[in-house]
Amino acid sequence: MARQLVVTGPYRFVRNPMAVAGVSQAVAVGLMMNSWLVVAYALCGSLVWNWIIRPLEEADLAERFGAAFEEYRAQVACWIPRWPQHTDS
Repeated sequence: MARQLVVTGPYRFVRNPMAVAGVSQAVAVGLMMNSWLVVAYALCGSLVWNWIIRPLEEADLAERFGAAFEEYRAQVACWIPRWPQHTDS
């Protein structure tokens, strides 16, 4: 369990890089095998993770890291990687 909020590396671009990589890999394998069943299974798994697991994880992170996590969540997408927003003050 992390003792500090990690917002560097792949976490700069997407909040759940391991989940994104796992789903992407499963979809790619399904496409390479020409198996729409594997693709559908991967996409269904991503929905289950998004609706059941992610809310629990994010509630835990919000409780442990408070405002720092809320700011991170507001700036970094969950599923679709994007370049970080830079604000110069």
